[in-house]
Amino acid sequence: MQGVSVSASSLVEAMIDRQMDGLVLIGPNETNERLNDIADRTPLVTIGHHDLTDARFDTVNNDDQLGGRLAVRHLCQNGHKKIAMLSLAAPVSTVINQRELGYRLEMTEQGLGSAINIVRAPQVLREVQLILRRLLEGKDRPDAIFCWTDLMAFEAISVATELGLSIPEDIAIVGYDNTIFCEFSQNRLTSIDQSGEVLGLQATRLLIERIDGRSHSEHFVVTPRVVARTSSAKVS
Repeated sequence: MQGVSVSASSLVEAMIDRQMDGLVLIGPNETNERLNDIADRTPLVTIGHHDLTDARFDTVNNDDQLGGRLAVRHLCQNGHKKIAMLSLAAPVSTVINQRELGYRLEMTEQGLGSAINIVRAPQVLREVQLILRRLLEGKDRPDAIFCWTDLMAFEAISVATELGLSIPEDIAIVGYDNTIFCEFSQNRLTSIDQSGEVLGLQATRLLIERIDGRSHSEHFVVTPRVVARTSSAKVS
């Protein structure tokens, strides 16, 4: 049978129709009006949705704004001044908006407001590589890159290495998520740990409470931390 592409919204409706006890949605690109409509029909918890305006559903979030600030602060403490951010091209989620905001705020606080440089790339491997190559071959090359996710940071490491740049001597790189691949010897990637296990556990707790009858909304925030590795080590 030929496969059929099903939208996320259709999947949600299908699960509601099947009378699921509740839903956890991760990084939903939905308006609060739409999420409230879902929450009115079934217990709902979202992970990675920062807009709490009139929210009738529960949320579990990493403090993504603080995470962006921590990445810049770490790089500044290690002597970097020209810090670029590799972000995601539109459509942009509230998670990425918050990480960008954290980057902007900390750059300004560190006296580097004039050096703010947000480069956006779609989640297409070849496009990411081209944009990174253009950034790293430019005449005003940054001395550090903060990537919105580890996957993009791994590409930054790959492109920098192909160009003959030394990490972290020529370019320092910081990712976000602290995935298991950060530990690999070819990466040794500094990353912002958002405690994914805690996010999942808290989302499950809130959902069970909703199923058990809690009616008021709760919003749980996890504090991120920097896990420093070789990719951003201080250069003497």
